[in-house]
Amino acid sequence: MDVRSKRQGGVCQSPLRSRDSLFCHRRCGRFPDCVQKGKSIHHVQDQKTLMKNPPRLCLSLYACEPHRGSEPGVGWAWALGMAKRHETWVLTRANNREVIEAELDRLAIPDAERPHFIWVDLPRWVRWLKKRGIVPVGLYYLLWQFVARHAWDKTGIRVDIIHHVTFCSYFVPGVWWHRREKVVIGPMGGAAICPFPLLRAFRPSERLGEWVHGLVRSHLFCAPLFLVARRNADVIFFTESQLLRKFGGSKALESTMLDIAVPPELENAHFTGSGRKRQFLCAGLLVGRKGIDIAIQAYFLAFPKPEDAPKLLICGDGPYRRRLETLSRSFGGQGRVRFVGQLSQNDLWREMRSSLAFLFPSVRDTCGSVAVEALANGTPLVFFDHQGVHELTDQSCGIPVHPGSYASAVCDFADAMRRLADDHDFVERLGSSGRKRVLSEFTWKRKFDEADDYYKKIFSDTSSFRHRPPTTSAKSSPASTANCKCNGAP
Repeated sequence: MDVRSKRQGGVCQSPLRSRDSLFCHRRCGRFPDCVQKGKSIHHVQDQKTLMKNPPRLCLSLYACEPHRGSEPGVGWAWALGMAKRHETWVLTRANNREVIEAELDRLAIPDAERPHFIWVDLPRWVRWLKKRGIVPVGLYYLLWQFVARHAWDKTGIRVDIIHHVTFCSYFVPGVWWHRREKVVIGPMGGAAICPFPLLRAFRPSERLGEWVHGLVRSHLFCAPLFLVARRNADVIFFTESQLLRKFGGSKALESTMLDIAVPPELENAHFTGSGRKRQFLCAGLLVGRKGIDIAIQAYFLAFPKPEDAPKLLICGDGPYRRRLETLSRSFGGQGRVRFVGQLSQNDLWREMRSSLAFLFPSVRDTCGSVAVEALANGTPLVFFDHQGVHELTDQSCGIPVHPGSYASAVCDFADAMRRLADDHDFVERLGSSGRKRVLSEFTWKRKFDEADDYYKKIFSDTSSFRHRPPTTSAKSSPASTANCKCNGAP
């Protein structure tokens, strides 16, 4: 069929089927001629089509893995959640293929709600260099984006929207430029900065690098990949209102959306605080930006004597573990501060429910998934009132600490821990309020509803359409792409 547009009377008369009408605007080489009185003939058809058939979707999920926290868990939630609402294709790394396929088989998801995965990875020799630290993770991620775009174009699959989700940062917000499809970016973060007084949370050898890291993000407003992505995006979600004020103002639709949500397993859980132990909990990767040393020092300042003092449980592993264990021993904390390493998700949630509070002293973080998990488990937070966690919390569900000087931060954390240890009713009130807050505002359903609203908005008015160079693609069936392999996939 000849799909070239025929211009008659200034109106696009392309002989396309209704399913393809979403792309009629971009097939016509003279976009302004396709519009009469602010509405095109095919735009009206698009609205009727979208009401009957939700737009087809491609998700770019560099990180996607079941039963994992942080970015892999976020990617998995987007893949399953959107597949229930849209015909969905997922671009993700091939190294998680075995785990993902086993979980899909276990869940026995109906074909109509099953996402179609396209496995993409860089050549084996590049992966070998990455594992040995020769190729930095950030560079590998950037290269993967270009390979994923090329792999997607090779499939010839036609969708209405491409949404770049995981590891979406200000410096690398995807490479989906000049596309026929609508492009959605976010939730986008990556611009968090450690306050200068809190650089002491890092090793002396790392402080200069972290200071430069913050300096670049404070003054570099023209990251080239972001500027190109912003110009070509139809919707941008920012993880923080501060980022929206700083980097917003484009022609795209813009909003704030946290990159995390309450795990579905916790939404309908029923538990009380009757089983709480006298302990505080920290969890996460043991690195400088997590600020665990602030929590340890605050603990010993709050409870200098071991008699009747609560315990401090630290879950996780990382390069700072030996440093933190040495710091704990210097205060005489044998038996009072326990390092238990990496716990399973269920075990971590059990410890959250049995703790007086979850300590979140991160000095640079978009918004830790453990924070929303703690609130969903009915556990109060003690946290620095900045960055992404500021969007998640308020004083009804925890005790915020102003990120001032290092010494004042330690003292304020200590005061909060003393107050919680002495007032069990206060702990329960904060825990109950925190759980209500996240279940009402930060569930995956609410997040997907918001994303769907913006998907509809970008098709609701012809003024939002942008003319991009057309690309040639052929429609493919899900069966032909279910086992697509690209560049080193097994």
